[in-house]
Amino acid sequence: MQVEIRGIPSISRTLRNGWGREQITKKGEPTILSNFFAGFDWKNGVELIGAAVALGTLIKGTVEYIKQGTLKRAELFFQMEERYSKFLYLFDMLDHQDDEKIRKQLESLSFEKKLDFLGFYEQLAMMVESGLIRRKVAHYMYGYYAIACLDSDVFWNEENRNDHYWYLFRKFAEQSKLYMSALRRKFKPKEYKL
Repeated sequence: MQVEIRGIPSISRTLRNGWGREQITKKGEPTILSNFFAGFDWKNGVELIGAAVALGTLIKGTVEYIKQGTLKRAELFFQMEERYSKFLYLFDMLDHQDDEKIRKQLESLSFEKKLDFLGFYEQLAMMVESGLIRRKVAHYMYGYYAIACLDSDVFWNEENRNDHYWYLFRKFAEQSKLYMSALRRKFKPKEYKL
């Protein structure tokens, strides 16, 4: 039903169930509040508020999920870091393998110790390939000694480094070589986060 508001023929509104009435200012223009509440259905307003709360909850849940994933990656990283620190004696040997005494120690290193060291890198490579640890972080933190081990003839004196059992280790060490050469050219610290 079309209704003309008294005294102002240019403003006409459709009345729906008693809603849609406008309050007129002294100048003859409707107020802002009257425009907002004109035709406002409270049922739709409650639905709108419910949708806004649901959207806010979804956003908050997504942010918390991302934070939880970062926290789990950090925990995993620190576990690997703790395990990595067990090999300090081997790092010293790889760094000083030119010394004859150290060379003999490295040659006589038991297969179990070598297996433990190579197993660490194989596990690290699987975590990188699975996306549990970021590739750049893994190569930055663990790549140096993977390269040193792969290139050491003394370390591999009784084992075959090209054996298919060491594929993940070799792949990680070779990727570390590429990564280290690229790192020398361009280093972006913001890319190194858990």
